[in-house]
Amino acid sequence: MKTRASFFTFLLAFASFASLGTSANAAPTTSTSEVILTGAADQTRSAGISSTLSVVGAFEDTYTFADVTGNSGVNASFTTLMGASGDYIDFSSVTLNGVALSILKLPSGGNPIGLQMVMLPQTDFTSGLTLVVEGLVYGGNHSGNPSVSYSGSFNVSPSAVPEPASYALMMAGLLAVGWVARRRRGA
Repeated sequence: MKTRASFFTFLLAFASFASLGTSANAAPTTSTSEVILTGAADQTRSAGISSTLSVVGAFEDTYTFADVTGNSGVNASFTTLMGASGDYIDFSSVTLNGVALSILKLPSGGNPIGLQMVMLPQTDFTSGLTLVVEGLVYGGNHSGNPSVSYSGSFNVSPSAVPEPASYALMMAGLLAVGWVARRRRGA
């Protein structure tokens, strides 16, 4: 009888341990949003992004800038906002079309990574843009769900792309310089 009780105790302990492992390895909370830029297509356009997260654990937010065509210069910045009772976000990766953005982690309120800033200096991209933000949401010592968020802005400028006439004029100039240099050598 004692063997049977030990076996059931082992099963109960194993089931408890397995359930802890399952929650730690749960699939991340995901969201996908389309971002609409404001402004004229031939000028710098901008958009704001924001997300409020209320589930402890991993998250992945994807933003698609569908109305970006051709070559564009992009700069961006955004920051986390800590919640009450020690809730906070820890960014693990932020990429724009696969290019990693720099993440600056600043201590705040005794938390070594309490405030995070994400920055992208002016960088050129082509066609549509996709921003992927990945990280973890930590809940403080309270009951209930956390409430943390991040927000920021993106500026997209059309890049100057030379027209074919500009290339033709450049080639004509190079040919003229070459012709003058050759004539001087011959004289």
